[in-house]
Amino acid sequence: MKSSKFIVSQFYSYWGKAANKDEENAFHLLPYHCLDVAAVANCYLAEHPHLLTSISVSLGFPLLDTKSLLLFLITLHDLGKFSVCFQSIAPDALKTLSPETEIRRNSSYYHDVLGQVLWREHLIQLFFRDHIVCNKDDDFSHGFNTLMGSSTGHHGEPTFTDTQKNNSYMESFDKENIDAATQFYHVIDKLFLSNIKFDLTGFDDEDDFLTRCRRLSWWLSGLTILSDWLGSNTKYFKYENEVQSLDSYWEKTNEIARKSITESGLNHIDIKKNQTFQAIFNKQNLRPSQQLATTINLSNQAQLFILEDVTGTGKTEAALMLAYRLMEKGLADGIYFGLPTMATANGIYDRLKNIYKHFFETPDLVSIVLAHANNKLAKEFHDSIGVHPIEEKILKGELDTATAFCNAWIVDNRKKALLANIGVGTIDQALQSILPNKHQSLRLLGLFQKILIVDEVHAYDDYMQELLGSLLKFHAASGGSAILLTATLSKKMRQKLANNFSDGRGFKHYFLQKNDYPLLTHVYEGKADEVSIKALPEFKREVDVRLIDNKDEIEKYIFEQLQQGCCVCWIRNTVHDAIETYEKFQIILPPDKITLFHARFTMQDRYEIEDKVKDLFGVTSSLEQRSGQLLIATQVVEQSLDLDFDCMITDLAPIDLIIQRAGRLQRHKRGEKRCAPILLIYGPLPRDDVQEDWYGAFFEKGKWVYENPEQLWLGAKLLADKQKLVMPDDARELVECVYSNACELIAPSCFTKQTDKHLGKQHANSNHGKSNVNKLDAGYERTSTDSWSNDARTTTRLNNEEHINVYLAKLENDEPSPWCKSSDFAWQKSSLNIALRHLEKKAKGLPESPVFSSKEITELLEKLPDKGRYSALLLFNPDTKIWILVRDGKSSQVDHIDYVPKKGFLTNK
Repeated sequence: MKSSKFIVSQFYSYWGKAANKDEENAFHLLPYHCLDVAAVANCYLAEHPHLLTSISVSLGFPLLDTKSLLLFLITLHDLGKFSVCFQSIAPDALKTLSPETEIRRNSSYYHDVLGQVLWREHLIQLFFRDHIVCNKDDDFSHGFNTLMGSSTGHHGEPTFTDTQKNNSYMESFDKENIDAATQFYHVIDKLFLSNIKFDLTGFDDEDDFLTRCRRLSWWLSGLTILSDWLGSNTKYFKYENEVQSLDSYWEKTNEIARKSITESGLNHIDIKKNQTFQAIFNKQNLRPSQQLATTINLSNQAQLFILEDVTGTGKTEAALMLAYRLMEKGLADGIYFGLPTMATANGIYDRLKNIYKHFFETPDLVSIVLAHANNKLAKEFHDSIGVHPIEEKILKGELDTATAFCNAWIVDNRKKALLANIGVGTIDQALQSILPNKHQSLRLLGLFQKILIVDEVHAYDDYMQELLGSLLKFHAASGGSAILLTATLSKKMRQKLANNFSDGRGFKHYFLQKNDYPLLTHVYEGKADEVSIKALPEFKREVDVRLIDNKDEIEKYIFEQLQQGCCVCWIRNTVHDAIETYEKFQIILPPDKITLFHARFTMQDRYEIEDKVKDLFGVTSSLEQRSGQLLIATQVVEQSLDLDFDCMITDLAPIDLIIQRAGRLQRHKRGEKRCAPILLIYGPLPRDDVQEDWYGAFFEKGKWVYENPEQLWLGAKLLADKQKLVMPDDARELVECVYSNACELIAPSCFTKQTDKHLGKQHANSNHGKSNVNKLDAGYERTSTDSWSNDARTTTRLNNEEHINVYLAKLENDEPSPWCKSSDFAWQKSSLNIALRHLEKKAKGLPESPVFSSKEITELLEKLPDKGRYSALLLFNPDTKIWILVRDGKSSQVDHIDYVPKKGFLTNK
């Protein structure tokens, strides 16, 4: 290490990043790493000035002073690394830098906790002495402790510091450590905060300031995490151990940081101005909702749109036009489009690929990312941040959180899912931002200054509705706008969503009044406009409805329609029923005329089937392609996919889902002559003298999917009496009658017990959602009772039974080989998600003796993307024709696994 002409401070004797000792530069000095991270933050804020402006306004500090404060706080994110206990983790680096220091590894405290304690116990007093102006009786330290906690808690979760143990924490520092950290503090203080005073006398009280800091802490945490990840990337920030002044290093590292931001695709891209709907979508004739999207007056602040319209009327294009106008107005610089399923996300992604380029001045620089749980490129991300072997081996508790955990949501080798300019994925990816999961604040940062578009809002259960409401509150609090799309939404739910958004903005609730349909609700600045949308004659559809309780009659009808050259879809309510129906028709139909589509395929099969379904039944499919085709599907086809069938059969389901499914019946005008549209509903007839098990006795499996027989009976009765479905005229009446008791129809009293039980369960699920989400005003802080976990634990979907991710493999040369052969992501494509009971059921009566030793199991699971932490391995031995289940460190023989490619994981045998 070369000396310098200036006095070398003690803090140059501390490493911040370490590599293998035989490498030329085996460590990176701690002050340099701290400045690397701050430089990334500095450049990110320069590219995204709205973030800085928002924080400045919230804190009430001048813009430049706010920026200086943020960089100061982020530079100190690794204060805890001044501890001798941390430095001892890499003894070779420690001995090189400080030969006289004795190695000490007796601390169980991580450096994030130690950094927060060092700030609270020692450095904050210096900060207040030099920079704070306030009334003598006020204590504003809690607010600044919260902000610093966002910086030190950069491993994906808040740090918990038990103040009663502060003396114990401080024992992890030698006196020399504290002196070095203090010297570093003074240099950084001079670099960023020289002569700056923060006047707090204008705040109502210290609680007001604390609340503001807590709200901001979520996004400051995200900024620190992102900056730490990029600032740790040795592709850009090479290890440096030669002493130089921090002033000169700061200038140098900012040049590198700018490059890292640009090459990572995180820089701002200007929005193209004055684009018309016709230019963006290459369409001349606008539908009413689309016309409204181009003309409605926009607020200058964050706003919420709820668009209710029938399927096939162009809601997606209307939403994207609204999003473009909001971006053009400077209220956003990107979009995240959240959908209920991976299939619907894939469909929207395909549509957006040809549209987004019209939004930006330099479209070639725009990142558009498909973001959902099965689109992972863990290896590429792992390589991109330059993690060294020694760090992976010895800093498991320190650096594992900055490497392995982020793999769970990386979507390509350039960026993180929600940080892309245009993101498309399941709503789960956005909901993770408000759950106590690792790195949730980075997701919040990704959503900042983006338009949040959520499709099929009605499709979420009570638990997810609570999560969505909380997401709206967080997003609104950050100044973000949102657009919600739905074909069937109750007025009660519309009001609740509007209230959630208003809560985030700090406005009183505005009482919604209109029952019109279609309708656009525009919530902004404490008020709401409810704009009726004209329904064009060509989108007014009348469909005959027939309820049939005889399966033979349904099957006969299907066969007759297929013989006439029609394409037919039967939507079953469970995978079990879909497979059973498929197997029956498979016997009599040619293989190329029947398709099974449900959610329980390996990803490889599912992608292939999804593409096939879109080719056969999509808007561009030909008569020859569709002729005589039968699709047996589950709920995966009822939302967002632009599919069109000549004939539609559906199992009896809730009325809003029936309406959705009917929207896939002769959805498009085609050149050929088509039969009259008839919707057949298979299920028990809604007679007045039914029994309590009316639905459950008919659908043995389906009763666990739709548990409220009263709502099912009401929907069926309304349709049986009408014998037709007229859209959009009937939509509001049907939904409100079933879900809001807004009509005189009364369900049989025999359902009361089940209905009460179901309502109690709904209430419990809603409360569970409320208890699970992070609280905006609580801030990025942690108490001893908080439960923070990684993405696999606190879920975005509440299942009545536990599910598990299963990887299928074959044993080849004593090594597990992914079931699906693929040049990329073979393991992910060989995975499927199933209820745990299916594995447990298969395991009954099997030999108790293990198939593999503990060592062999460990070696097998090491091959999996998550190393078997939250998954199981189903391994097929071609020699013995035996399946082996490996889970929770154990292995056992499985007597039979009914998985066949293109067919799925069977549960009925």
